[in-house]
Amino acid sequence: MNRNWLILIIVSIITLSGCASTSEKQFKQAQKSIQQGNYTAAFQQAARSLQADIGHYKTIAAFPNIANNAYQQHMNNIEQFKSTSNWDQVAYGYDKIIQMNQSIQLLQQNLRIFMNNTRTSNQNRANMQALLTLTPRPVQKQRNIFYNKAAEAHYVRGITQGQMGTYRSAAQSFKQAVSFIPSYKDAATQAEKFTHLADLADAKISYDQGIQFVQNKQHRAAAKAFSKAASFIPNYQDAPQLAVRYKNIADQEDALKHYNAAQRLATAQQYRDAAAEFKVSLAFVANYRNALSLSMKYKDLADQQDARRQYELAQQYMEQQNFQAASQAFQASENFVMNFRDARFMAQKAASYVPPVNYQLKRLVIDSFKDGIPHTYVQHIQNPNSIHDIKILHVSVRNRGRFDRYGEFWPYRLHIEGTFEFYQWDNGQKTEHTHKLDRDFYFHLIKTNRNSWRAAIR
Repeated sequence: MNRNWLILIIVSIITLSGCASTSEKQFKQAQKSIQQGNYTAAFQQAARSLQADIGHYKTIAAFPNIANNAYQQHMNNIEQFKSTSNWDQVAYGYDKIIQMNQSIQLLQQNLRIFMNNTRTSNQNRANMQALLTLTPRPVQKQRNIFYNKAAEAHYVRGITQGQMGTYRSAAQSFKQAVSFIPSYKDAATQAEKFTHLADLADAKISYDQGIQFVQNKQHRAAAKAFSKAASFIPNYQDAPQLAVRYKNIADQEDALKHYNAAQRLATAQQYRDAAAEFKVSLAFVANYRNALSLSMKYKDLADQQDARRQYELAQQYMEQQNFQAASQAFQASENFVMNFRDARFMAQKAASYVPPVNYQLKRLVIDSFKDGIPHTYVQHIQNPNSIHDIKILHVSVRNRGRFDRYGEFWPYRLHIEGTFEFYQWDNGQKTEHTHKLDRDFYFHLIKTNRNSWRAAIR
């Protein structure tokens, strides 16, 4: 078989498998909708099932009953809306039936093609024939009647609302009439007319509010009100000019307010807040007075102030031997002001004093015992040089003293558990012995030139 044909067949099988899965899923959802008595939803799901796979026999068998019940549910809803004179929903109800008709006609076309190219059981053919005999409901005439009724109802409502002076509502009613029948009477003209009247009314309301705000010296609110008036009628009286004028006045007022607040904060040595307030004044009026230079000045003073505070805090941490916090505080000082005193050097120095974590101690102790065990710890061994094969099993901290900043070491008292081998001579014969370690040792943990730790037994 040609390789390209084989690929095409495989792709077709995969595609059909996906369609079948979708079709079955939609069919099961339709069954659930039927159990809930919702045939309108069941119809949509069954239609999607057949759109995915026109040969889904279970859906074909159930479809006529689903469609007939869906038609009936739509008609029941329509009659209910008629009883309340809700012509909009009546018209929309007929639209839904017309959509059902279109879906059924398209499915019937596809099913005829499928039947002519498929061999199947007599029962399946009978079910397909039942679907093909479904007759679309002729509701176009009724739909047009109630579209006209809905348009007329909105038109009449618009006239009433216009007479009552509720222009915005009137405009909306005339627009709804047009949504049903675009050329209905003069609804489009009336919608435009009452939209303009509503805009004029709202523009006047906003303009009058602006005047009132001006009288109350609420210049920001006045600018917004005049701007809103212009949004309804672009050239309403002098609203655009007044909006600009009072916005500028409000900006000047707010710039001055924040400028004065910044000066008070600067006097109180709250430099960071002062710099921020000077910056806010510039947001209202660009290049306001000397706010830009003052903002930069007080930011620099605030940075110097904070750098000094962080440096002093770091020194306190150094005295407390909290070297991790000290390093961070020195670094913070450097971040505020580059090259502030010796903060960068001290941040590195403090970081180098941070003691090793406990899990590192065992490795350091093992390395220290490579040089043997001082005689003071093994006085019962006649020849300390005979000690070998030292094995450290467990290290625990008994005590850690204060860091010696001159010698740059931490004094530790560690409890060591383990074993070592040693030999001795008895009557000219060498014998090996094993000795258990289970005692405290004193160490100095010293920082090397490579910025690493070394444990030295004292």
